[in-house]
Amino acid sequence: MTEVKQVLDLCLSCKGCTSECPSNVDMTTMKAEFLHQYYQRHGVPLRAKFFGHIGRMNAVLSHFPGVANFFTNNSLSGSLVKKIVGVAQQRSLPPLAKTTLRNWYKKHRHELKSSGEEGENLPVLRRVHRLLRCGNWDEGLQLLSRLGYEVELPAHPQSGRAQLSKGLLPEAQRLARRTAHFFQS
Repeated sequence: MTEVKQVLDLCLSCKGCTSECPSNVDMTTMKAEFLHQYYQRHGVPLRAKFFGHIGRMNAVLSHFPGVANFFTNNSLSGSLVKKIVGVAQQRSLPPLAKTTLRNWYKKHRHELKSSGEEGENLPVLRRVHRLLRCGNWDEGLQLLSRLGYEVELPAHPQSGRAQLSKGLLPEAQRLARRTAHFFQS
């Protein structure tokens, strides 16, 4: 059982194997179920809890990104954080954005109204990208608006994707139901 866990720890849960495999084997689902069963016997490790709840932590830390970025990216405390949660020391932790996508959107929403023909409505849903400094999302939203899309940033709850990838299935299911209910209303 330990050997299977070690192999599955290398899986990114990207679902690439499903599209690449001629038999459509879904290792992401098998990994989630295996980890859930494994954790019921052996307990949930800190690393799984940390990354399973990274959305909540980033949401809290996004209120003071400068302080959070200082502690996660300096050599002393950053090394300690990486050691505690099991991240390779050679890796850098993604910094939090100084301005969250939600705050930027509130300030610039009026600029994102599509002009001309009525365009298709395009909700931007990926929660993790709303908090991390990950490129030019503001320019991307402006481009989509110019292409005729009416860009929305719904305040939806977490989807449970992080919990699913870490085998925290009961919580993933609860969050997925909450998200489905949000979009049904």
